[in-house]
Amino acid sequence: VPPKELGSALAEAAYERNRQQGTLDGGLDEFVPGWNNYFSDVPPDVEFDFSNLREGLKNTTVGNNQSYRFNVGRGRSFRLATQVYRFGKKNEKRPETRLGKELTPVLKERLDLDSLIHSQEDRDFRVYENVDIVGFRIKRETTADDLDLNAFELKPTNNVTDVLQAVAQAVSYKRYCNYSYIVVPNFDPDSFPDVDRFEEIVGMCRENGVGIISMTMKVGQQEDEIDDLAIVTPPERTELESRGYLDKILGIQEWLICPVCRRIVNADPEKRRNCGWVVTDAVSAEGQCMRELQQANALRLHRFLNSHGA
Repeated sequence: VPPKELGSALAEAAYERNRQQGTLDGGLDEFVPGWNNYFSDVPPDVEFDFSNLREGLKNTTVGNNQSYRFNVGRGRSFRLATQVYRFGKKNEKRPETRLGKELTPVLKERLDLDSLIHSQEDRDFRVYENVDIVGFRIKRETTADDLDLNAFELKPTNNVTDVLQAVAQAVSYKRYCNYSYIVVPNFDPDSFPDVDRFEEIVGMCRENGVGIISMTMKVGQQEDEIDDLAIVTPPERTELESRGYLDKILGIQEWLICPVCRRIVNADPEKRRNCGWVVTDAVSAEGQCMRELQQANALRLHRFLNSHGA
C-alpha cells in the first residue's frame, strides 16, 4: 500500500511542473521515477492499493489554496482545483450567524437600502419565513411612495452542494420578495472549486431571475473578514401578488405607510420624515403628523361630548 507521503510528493511535483491534470500511474512514473522499486518484494500479480496515496494527493495544498481532485468515480485521473472555502473557526456551530452580522451593514451600504435586518439575530426569526437577510429600498414618487423588498440567502461556504441549496431557497423567496439573491464567499471562476459547475450555477440563477453576490474574503491569522462584494449577476424584479409579507417586514422594522399621504414613514412620530401630512405646531415649531392630530382631536371631541351628556 503506497503511503500518503508518496501522494503528497506527487502533488507537489505535479504543481511545480504546472500540470493541470494527470493520472496516478503516469504521474508516479514521470515525477517519482523508480517509485515501484520500493515495493519490489510485492508479487507481480498483486495490485497496489492506492487509497492512502489518493488521500495524500488530494489533501495536499499547493499554490494559492489549491489541490488536486480526482474525477467523478474511483478512476485514477485527477485535476487541479481550488479548495472549498469555509468561513468560521474549527468546530464553530453557526458560522453563518457571525458572517451575516458582519455582512449586513456592508450589504446595506453597497445596495443603498433604506432598511436591512439579519433575521438570525432576532429571537423570533421564524416570522421572516426563513429568509436570512431581508430589507427594502423606498422609491419616492411624486404623489406616493412604493418600495422594493430584497431577500438574501447567505452561505458561509462555496461548496457546490451548499450553493445549490441557496439557489433553491432564493427561488422560493421570489413568491413574496421583489428581488432575491444568494450571497456566497469567493464565487468567481478563479476561486470556485468547480469551474464547470460555476457556469451551470450562474446560468441557473439567470434563468430563475436570482441574483448572485460574491464576497471576496480576506484571510486573517485569527479570523477571516469580508474584503469586498461583487454582483456576479443581477436579479430580475418580481411583481408581488400579495403585500402581506411586505407589510409584516415594515411592521417589524418599525415603518408604516401613512394612510393619509401614502408615504412610507417611520412608525415613531418623532422620527417621521417625508410625510406629506406633517404639520408644524405654531407654538413649539415641532413637526406633528396630521394623522396623530386627527386622532387626538377626535379623542378630545369624544371626551367633550361625554362630559356634556351628548
